[in-house]
Amino acid sequence: PTAVGTAFIELMGRIAESETGTYKIIMRNVSFLQPLAIDIGEALTVAARVEPSGPGFKVSVCGKPPKGVEEFIYAQGFIEPNTVSQPAPLDIPGVRARCASELPGYSDTPALVTGPRWKTREKISAGKGEWLVELRLPEMFAQESGDYLFHPAMMDAAVNTMTQRLGDGLYLPLHYRKITIFDKLPASIVCHIAQSGMESADGSAEMLSFDVIIADTSGRVLVVADAYTVKRARSFERTREKYHGVVWAVKPQLPEPGGRLLHVIILSDGSASSISLENAFKDMAPATGVSYWESCPEKRASSW
Repeated sequence: PTAVGTAFIELMGRIAESETGTYKIIMRNVSFLQPLAIDIGEALTVAARVEPSGPGFKVSVCGKPPKGVEEFIYAQGFIEPNTVSQPAPLDIPGVRARCASELPGYSDTPALVTGPRWKTREKISAGKGEWLVELRLPEMFAQESGDYLFHPAMMDAAVNTMTQRLGDGLYLPLHYRKITIFDKLPASIVCHIAQSGMESADGSAEMLSFDVIIADTSGRVLVVADAYTVKRARSFERTREKYHGVVWAVKPQLPEPGGRLLHVIILSDGSASSISLENAFKDMAPATGVSYWESCPEKRASSW
């Protein structure tokens, strides 16, 4: 099992409430750095570190590592008081008129299986680059809305309704630019989702970004999430490694004029992998007729 990103939003909200006396806050630059994944029956200690920062404070949700292992951070964000006036109500009839195409409801995928609390989506309507999602907690869990500031299942369903529909593959939470919180989430909510960038016609986008407005059924705005970004996970296993990292990927070589490789420039840091790459080109040079010269040996900048 893996904790959803919105569980960290709930935790940060609770911390803010204990520190400031109110849950009406602004969260900025909320980043999800590592998955909180555990085995069934496993116990895991999680702590929150609070540090003063600007007009508010920084919250880091950390795991307690084994002895001798560096502390790892699951999520972090910056919290400050919400001084923003209550926005105008969401124009639900207007959005509904623009979003006239109804989409099928939620279903699990082989890569993403959720519990019964996530069976919340009642209606999804699509327009051009925007969607209206009407959600209700299942009746047997409806009373739980009073136990949370932002019920993790409701919040997750609200912000992630479209992430698995627009891209090809599994997308995981990466970052929120800003979350402005005006009130708690009730058992029934309405969400307006607008794609804010990184779209791809063929579903191959590495990242997708959305702006989300969550309101009650009367249109009163409860939460506004700006630039919520998700990233494609090429593979995801039970691990405490980071969601994302730098890896080598094979890319077909583009044809050069005349079919001949003209120039290759390597800026090396002197590591074993870069030296190995240099040596491979040196060995290849005689057979291909490509000349080799090292222009800046003191900086290890070489060209063939």
